[in-house]
Amino acid sequence: MEYSVHSQTQVHWAGCQTQYYDTKILFLVQLRRVYVMIVAMDLYAENILDHYRHPRNKNLPSPSGRGVGARPAPERSDWCGGEGLVVHEEVNLSCGDSLTISLVITDDRITEIGWDGNGCAISQAAMSMLSEELMGKSLKEIELMEKKDIYELLGVPVGPRRFKCALLCLHTLKNAMRKMRGENAQGWSALA
Repeated sequence: MEYSVHSQTQVHWAGCQTQYYDTKILFLVQLRRVYVMIVAMDLYAENILDHYRHPRNKNLPSPSGRGVGARPAPERSDWCGGEGLVVHEEVNLSCGDSLTISLVITDDRITEIGWDGNGCAISQAAMSMLSEELMGKSLKEIELMEKKDIYELLGVPVGPRRFKCALLCLHTLKNAMRKMRGENAQGWSALA
């Protein structure tokens, strides 16, 4: 297949009409339908990079419970009935990515969320996206969250080598909820 790309993103396929595209990055493949899918995936990839470069809610709630601050999270969670602060940390041992999540819960709803972490773009962007989704959700709604919800947030296919990166945020959240209830943390098999 022969093609050429010009300055205005004008694409010529051998034996096909000239077509114009308004995209930053252009991937060319033989089938037009596949090309459209790749362009759409590129838009999702840009969303992931945006969340990685400009993470949302990447602050931990202050130990005093008076709002989100840049102070370190308390060593333990303070939980009383349907209110309190829950703090939990998880590490993906296969790559070293880490997340700490802090949730302020009032009347069985998340009223504040903060997180901190280090790792790849997928793990950090997924936590940023999830943090936006969690505000105002009830504990029951959180319990019903599944890995497909995270994959939908990301909007790109996640291969078997990166699934732990993508799901680290959900794994951390679910174990924070277990910690809140006084239960032991679950392993990765619980998300399978």
